[in-house]
Amino acid sequence: MKNTLLFAMFIILFQGCRKYDTVINDYVPPAGPTVTDIDGNVYEVITIGNQTWMKENLQVTHFNNGDPILMVTDQSEWINQSSAAYCNYKNSNNIASLFGRLYNWHAINDKRRIAPEGWHIPTNEDWMELEFHYGGVLTAGPLKETGTRYWASPNVGATNESGFTALPGGSRLDSTGFNDNGTRGYWWTTGESFAHFGWFRTMSYDESTLKPAYTSKTTGLSIRCIKD
Repeated sequence: MKNTLLFAMFIILFQGCRKYDTVINDYVPPAGPTVTDIDGNVYEVITIGNQTWMKENLQVTHFNNGDPILMVTDQSEWINQSSAAYCNYKNSNNIASLFGRLYNWHAINDKRRIAPEGWHIPTNEDWMELEFHYGGVLTAGPLKETGTRYWASPNVGATNESGFTALPGGSRLDSTGFNDNGTRGYWWTTGESFAHFGWFRTMSYDESTLKPAYTSKTTGLSIRCIKD
């Protein structure tokens, strides 16, 4: 009985090691250029026309001076924030590791800066240049990650020919909380619309369009950074 138990433990440990080896061997380091934020997160980047963008949504949790960005999990606290804050979709680190974190508009306007050094949060004009590189504001297909691993089916028009690899990170709204992960992507710009609203870009799983819109500055949206 003792020998049988030891043999079973050996098999479990062996299988665990094989599983660990598989995970390590499946890791593929970035093949191209990257940028690293203050937390040490490494992002692949892509050059499109005269612009260089991150290929991934921002995940940083500190300003460039080392100060922490406030993380807010409670919905009532979130909607009353008048200063920089971030959250993870449904307060899940696992989701954030795939889709990036969600930030309110105050986080992108803070003088301590959350974009890596040499990078910035895109302006409306930055987004317009990207849009017109692929034919105008109604074209999202060349920017969308293909397939239905991250986007819900049918992921209309997605070709990702640009390499931008847009993901549907969803949002955190004042009225309904977390929404749309897997079906819609939303990205802040630095543009303001009146005193309490900021501009963003959005695309959906069931359309091949990239649309401008504005929302409350307390809304939580994704961020893509662009090189200075």
